[in-house]
Amino acid sequence: MLSQTSAVLAHLKDKGTITQAEAWDLFRASRLSSIIFNLKEHHHIETIMVRSERENKYGRKPRYAIYFYGGAKNNECKS
Repeated sequence: MLSQTSAVLAHLKDKGTITQAEAWDLFRASRLSSIIFNLKEHHHIETIMVRSERENKYGRKPRYAIYFYGGAKNNECKS
């Protein structure tokens, strides 16, 4: 069984992007921002903040992050 970090990295490499909702649905990862922070040590990962088109129960349109994978920072990294 893969760790959540390994699973998120594999998803990023395969699909190119991930959101918190996807991380929760796929891997039950509730702290995606922490996982991304750790992965950024060895990988290029960009963050784009997007405003939702749907309003929440308070009548506001919340923002969420989309993380984009840009490859390993060096050739020695295998994770």
